[in-house]
Amino acid sequence: MKEKPNYYAIIPAEVRYADITPNAKLLYAEITALCNMNGKCCASTSYFASLYEVSRVSIQKWLKVLEDKKYIKRTIIYKDGSKHILHRYITLVNNPNKQKLTDNSNINIKNNNITYSNKGKSKISKLDEQINEWQEAKKLL
Repeated sequence: MKEKPNYYAIIPAEVRYADITPNAKLLYAEITALCNMNGKCCASTSYFASLYEVSRVSIQKWLKVLEDKKYIKRTIIYKDGSKHILHRYITLVNNPNKQKLTDNSNINIKNNNITYSNKGKSKISKLDEQINEWQEAKKLL
């Protein structure tokens, strides 16, 4: 059996209920997981094709649908004066990895389950920061 990556993915409602194929939604989730590591996804079409055991053409179609719907943005950086690609990456247009947090946020841990309550004035924060808070709080158990 092929080893699969071990990290979480996010599919916001806007994408979940969109009129696109389920496979494009799954690819979006994979992109969110990879973007969570460093803000952008540098995985190649071949990587995704191998991961999901489909053709590169299928991946390219799903990427085009996601880009056309403005869920992702693909960026290609070429070497000056040539068609040689130096760097290619995908970013999320509306990054679901950002959550609204409050100054009066409460993290509750009960039976190893983490719940988060939101009260007061909201501010934007990265999901990684929230997860780090949860992991630190869980260590106190």
